[in-house]
Amino acid sequence: MSSSSPDTDRLDQLFTQVESTISSTWQLISCHSPNLHHLPQQLHQHFLELIDRVSNQGTLPLPSFNTITQTPAPPPPPPPPPPPANAFNTLLHNHPYLATAILTSAVGGTAYYCAPHQTIQIITPLVSPLRPYTPLCLLPTSSRPLRITTDGGQVRKEAVLVLGAEGLLAELALDLENRGFVVIATVSDPTLVDHLEKRSRGWIKVLVLDPTESSSVPPFLRSLSTSLSLRFPLHTSGDPFSRPSHTLALTSVINGLSLSPSPSPSTELYPIEGLDVEHVRKEVGERVQSWVKVVQGLLPVLRGAAARPGAPEGVLLSLFPSSHHLSTPFLSLPSTTHAALHSLLHSLRRELNATEGNRIRVKSLEVGVFDSPASEAREKERKELPLRLSSLYAPALARRSVIISSSSSSSSATSNAGGRTGTTRRKGRKPTHPNKLHQKVFDILIYSRGGVSSSVGAGALSNRLLPSYLPTTLLDFFYTLQDRLASFYLSHLQRRRQSITTSSPPSSTGSGSGSGRRPLPTPPPSAPQGPGQGHPESLRPATSPTTATSQIPVDHFSAGGGSGYASSEESSIEEFGSLSGSYKFQWSIESA
Repeated sequence: MSSSSPDTDRLDQLFTQVESTISSTWQLISCHSPNLHHLPQQLHQHFLELIDRVSNQGTLPLPSFNTITQTPAPPPPPPPPPPPANAFNTLLHNHPYLATAILTSAVGGTAYYCAPHQTIQIITPLVSPLRPYTPLCLLPTSSRPLRITTDGGQVRKEAVLVLGAEGLLAELALDLENRGFVVIATVSDPTLVDHLEKRSRGWIKVLVLDPTESSSVPPFLRSLSTSLSLRFPLHTSGDPFSRPSHTLALTSVINGLSLSPSPSPSTELYPIEGLDVEHVRKEVGERVQSWVKVVQGLLPVLRGAAARPGAPEGVLLSLFPSSHHLSTPFLSLPSTTHAALHSLLHSLRRELNATEGNRIRVKSLEVGVFDSPASEAREKERKELPLRLSSLYAPALARRSVIISSSSSSSSATSNAGGRTGTTRRKGRKPTHPNKLHQKVFDILIYSRGGVSSSVGAGALSNRLLPSYLPTTLLDFFYTLQDRLASFYLSHLQRRRQSITTSSPPSSTGSGSGSGRRPLPTPPPSAPQGPGQGHPESLRPATSPTTATSQIPVDHFSAGGGSGYASSEESSIEEFGSLSGSYKFQWSIESA
């Protein structure tokens, strides 16, 4: 190999000389410069000043040489959300006045909804300066205008008209009297006038209004005008008419004609195919016409009473049975009448709302099943089925009668069991106490809260919602199932009677195979004999006196229903256990 070139040797010598020169120079400078150790700091400071000038005081981005070899640090995790328990504390800390207002409103509103009278008694001293600016619906009943004057507590100036004060509504009229109203009630039977007035304390005046006779409306309106000018209580001696300063103000009308018992046969089961056109006109047309005439006569009275200075709003409240939504078979006339009056009431409310300065509230209340004493049964004119329809509808009418009797006797069985020492097994829906109806009506008359339509009583809400949300096919299936179960029940009764008849001889007095069973009651002496004995009186066809055999067919769903009932041997009245009440069926069984 060749030796190194002369140029390489010269270059090494040059670097060696430079290095020795720098070293000697550094030693010389360090000896004559004691502050040389500050040089790196000064260089660093000048370098930073140079960077600031180049980057325009940090506004221009420059590449960072330190980030090339460094790993970026991960971002910190987000803070955890605050617990729900601290939300109210945060709101209270950030917005103390808003939190206090919300808490006070919630506590006060809950207390007022649960116990309005007690709450008002507590807050009355606190809000007495705001009384002139408080709405009437929030004032206590004692501060409501036209309530009761301060004339020794014997003068009442607010009157309530109760239409159809019979049965359950008679108790409502007495309750309104106890609450401080002057009550003007109407009944369809003139014999009930003295009965209701004797039960009152002199603050009830009873008038006569027959909803099936529109001609009775003008005399009723004249009697109402006279009754408003009377002096109450009625047993007060002296002038029977009140002074002009104590004239009554009719502020509320309660229409209970749809709930009052009717002596007409419209409440009886009857098919549409057999209805008489004149009968339909009287039961539907006359009732609607009577109610229209009553409304036309009462609206000016309500409007005039509400126009008085400081007077409350007028109230027109109509009570309807909640079952009118169901369209029960063979009860077409009551359902049609209630639907027509219900639609008429909604139209009236919208028409009044369209007028200026309206101060009349129109509301409706659907009533369910209530625990009330059964009213005395009145004689009804029963319309017989034609021969051409008895073979079609008689079995179905018998089954539907059992269903209606079971629903109607539950409340009467409950009320009758009140005076017994033992327990009574109750079937059907448990009825509601009438006090809830009284309180509901009183709240509607006094307070303006709530919607235009409400419900009260057992089964009222379900009867109102089920037809609206369930398909029609499902409702028809329920009616068919109900009808089939009633058919099985009737078949069971027939088989039981046949077994008792065949096992027990007629002359037995308690001994034998049938002595352990409850004997059936004997038929009354006045029971008619002849055709049609095997069905209720309203279902018997019109037959001639010379007819020897019954024309009523048997129920085809029942066992052994191939032959008709013979009239040779009549059975007694069969009461369906707890389903009895006012529904009793007479059966005739073919002799063995």
